[in-house]
Amino acid sequence: MFPLVTDLSDRPSSSDLQELPSLQPSFFVPVLSEKPQDPILDTLKREKTDVHPVHVDHLPPELALFLEPPSPPLRLNESIWIEAIQKHSIMGRSRILSWDALRTSRPQPASAGSFLSEQDSTVFAAARHHVQPRIQRHDDFVQYITLDHLLRSMKLVTLGTSSVLHVWDPLSERFVDSASTKERRRVLLVDGKDETISASIISRFLSIGTSLRRLEKLVTDIRSLKAHNNATMHAFAHALSTCLVYLRHSLAACPPTENQTSFEGNTLTTILMQYTQYEIVLTGLCILCKREELVSPENYAPLPSSPKNLLSHIYYELNTHMEAQSLSTVIAMLAFILTTTSRDYFERISSSVGFSCRQSINLNDRSEQEHKDFRELPDEEFPAFFPSELVQALPIARRSLVLLRAAQPDHTLLKHSESPKSRIEWFWTQDEVYAALNDRCTSSDEPRALGVEASVPEKNTRYKPELAQFHIFDLEPGNHIGKSCFDSVYTGEAEAVLQHFIHTFPESLPSVTPTLQHLTTLVFRPLLQHSMTLSSTLLSLFLSLPPPLDVYSHIKLLGSFILLMSPSFKRRLSAALFSDSDSFALESDQPSGQSFSLRALRRRPTQTNNLEDKSWPVGLAPALLDKETWPPVDTDLSFFLRTVIVDSFVDMDSVQDEGKKELDELENRLGFAIKDMPEDQGHEGWSSPMSVEALDFLYMDYKPPHPLEVIITSEILFKYQRMFTFLLRILRVEYALHAVYRMSVSTERPIFPTLASSYKLFLHFRFIAQSFISNLSGYVYETAIGGNFGPFLASLRPSAAKLDNRFRFSDVFSLADAHSRLLNDILTACLMRTSQRAAGALLKDAMELVLDFTVLTGELYRGRMEEYQAAPLLENMHRQFRKKMASLLKALRGAVDKNVSLKASVEVPRAAGIHDEHRPIGGSEALPHLLMRLDLGDWWSGAA
Repeated sequence: MFPLVTDLSDRPSSSDLQELPSLQPSFFVPVLSEKPQDPILDTLKREKTDVHPVHVDHLPPELALFLEPPSPPLRLNESIWIEAIQKHSIMGRSRILSWDALRTSRPQPASAGSFLSEQDSTVFAAARHHVQPRIQRHDDFVQYITLDHLLRSMKLVTLGTSSVLHVWDPLSERFVDSASTKERRRVLLVDGKDETISASIISRFLSIGTSLRRLEKLVTDIRSLKAHNNATMHAFAHALSTCLVYLRHSLAACPPTENQTSFEGNTLTTILMQYTQYEIVLTGLCILCKREELVSPENYAPLPSSPKNLLSHIYYELNTHMEAQSLSTVIAMLAFILTTTSRDYFERISSSVGFSCRQSINLNDRSEQEHKDFRELPDEEFPAFFPSELVQALPIARRSLVLLRAAQPDHTLLKHSESPKSRIEWFWTQDEVYAALNDRCTSSDEPRALGVEASVPEKNTRYKPELAQFHIFDLEPGNHIGKSCFDSVYTGEAEAVLQHFIHTFPESLPSVTPTLQHLTTLVFRPLLQHSMTLSSTLLSLFLSLPPPLDVYSHIKLLGSFILLMSPSFKRRLSAALFSDSDSFALESDQPSGQSFSLRALRRRPTQTNNLEDKSWPVGLAPALLDKETWPPVDTDLSFFLRTVIVDSFVDMDSVQDEGKKELDELENRLGFAIKDMPEDQGHEGWSSPMSVEALDFLYMDYKPPHPLEVIITSEILFKYQRMFTFLLRILRVEYALHAVYRMSVSTERPIFPTLASSYKLFLHFRFIAQSFISNLSGYVYETAIGGNFGPFLASLRPSAAKLDNRFRFSDVFSLADAHSRLLNDILTACLMRTSQRAAGALLKDAMELVLDFTVLTGELYRGRMEEYQAAPLLENMHRQFRKKMASLLKALRGAVDKNVSLKASVEVPRAAGIHDEHRPIGGSEALPHLLMRLDLGDWWSGAA
């Protein structure tokens, strides 16, 4: 270690440095003599002086060739410069030759390089043996073989055949040494090679043979196992078998061949390089098939058996090799396997949507009864490389095809096409890619040629079509020599296809599809376009169907009857089920001004006695209580409700020539029904007419015609029925409040005649209850239903394409989804979704308290309760109602404050624009309107 200099003064000065010794000229150019020069003798004399005999006794004699004369030891105090000059000088004279030195008269052999590995193989092996002797083991024995013998034996191994040196072990599925046992192990040494190099040479051939045999065994297992009984798996086995046959023939052509007596100029390096590419290809195939060489058979990973998983696995392996820029032969073979394996699967997927010329396995060739319900079609999972748009479009197209066949069996899209464009298949060349971009057919769209030109005779018109195959007997003798499987130069059809595929496979993908993902999108583009065309065609057909199958008429009918958007039906239904009379007597149905009531249709006398002993369900039609059971099940009720539908429909539409047919269609589609009593205790209100849920047992049943059930599904009808139940509750409370108003203005039986404070509280309660119910009813019909249902109905008109609205339907199923979202928005606006259970319960409790208030008023009005008994009950109801309303508005305000846009809409509403008529309000977006109607000026918040 040198000391660390910390002071500049410690540094030596320039005068202390010793100067380099002077370089004296120790060579000179001799003066030419006067005598004539003899170049030959001078050259021989100079070569004689260059010979330095070396005698080495401590190394093998053959290693003396690599040693130079040892340099004399450097004497002390001798200059390195002088030593360098002496080293490169001879007898003190320079070795530099002048221009007049002539070329030697005899050829000089090229000397070997300075590296040991560049010497003769025998010298190299001797040197390695001397430097690193082989360790002798008692259980090893060495066998020396020639390189020619080894290569001919290894040639059999690469073809998957046992040889003299190695045999196939079926347990470990690899080639093992034929002479090695558990007790003794044979070590093969090639002449001129040591153990390491010999093992390295042998390992490459063993790797090729092991991979080939393992893959062949896999093909045999796939074809024999019943678990792999699907066309895609068998196609994979066929493609893999074709690749193995091609590799086997290619390996057979590698040296040494059968008629080759020597290497004919091929060195060991060139032979090994020829086998390297096949080792790489087989290694890639083994990784694809999960049969790596280093993995034992009991640790094999299972190969995916389902078509979607198998194709995804092949696709990802191909994509990995493309990104890694592997050997082009590996990529081409994997692409060939993917193309062959996916052909049947693509055909089946195309057939399921009517995009195929094959009719044998078409799903849509089954009977219409089997596919009457499109929802019975199983949902299929597709390979991972399918574009996301295609994954979404295929199930829709499958169901659309079933519906299109039911709606219009003779449609042009249902006819099978024989065009090459109606086939989905992988393509790889630049010409095929550009042809696909331009929607053109190329020669590659036709069935793949064999890749070899065959002499096909001209079509002979003498033969009938069924006898055309006999034209081969018209060929000249020897025309097809080499085309028979018994010929040595025969190439099978499948192998010829693979050869042509590899020969034409591009080095890289075209620039317009730089990655495999881009190419995949282009391959599936025709199928995606067909699926979208099929879906849009079915949608156009549905929207243009003549009555009574047009979508617009049916959805309008649902809104008019189930959502009570028809004033005529709402008026008649209210007269049938409700009453605003101030008397419980059955004879008092008429004073309310309703000329069409259930009372007029009774076919038997009603029970009119003991009315004072019964509770009065204010707001309900007294005729519903004839049988003194609840819920009422009566043929008169069913008949009258059916009459209500028919009469309302007549009032809604001016009956024209088609009116009778439409009326018959209506009677077959729409009707009232009774729900089954649930087994749980969650519907106790059904059994009491005093509850706000008293009419929940009644619902409207609608049966859409085939195939409109795809747009009007059972789930959508259930949402309609929930809204119908909610609307009946509101109507019941409304009519009950009307009856309370009639009672309060009566002079014969005043309410709270002596308790002024209670009467004042009664009037206040009546006012806030009436305000609450009227605002709620107006909001439900005008905003929740009208603000959403109207724009949706307008979008179904033929001129809806010109409207600027959010409804854009790509297929009938998107129309059904929009229909379902419409009902979701209406239910959300009415606080009837599951996520709004707390707010919905508060709304129901508030309506229940209002109904209890009307029942209390009826009991007081009929004299069944004294005013001093009703006063505390009224105060309690009023207090609870205020709390419920305050909690309800707090919940609404919390829901509005969560969204800034909703909170802003509580402010002054914006002016209606030109397109606002067709803009739906939405679900949560409608809640600020309800909040503004119920709590204008924060009255309830201040009261609470």
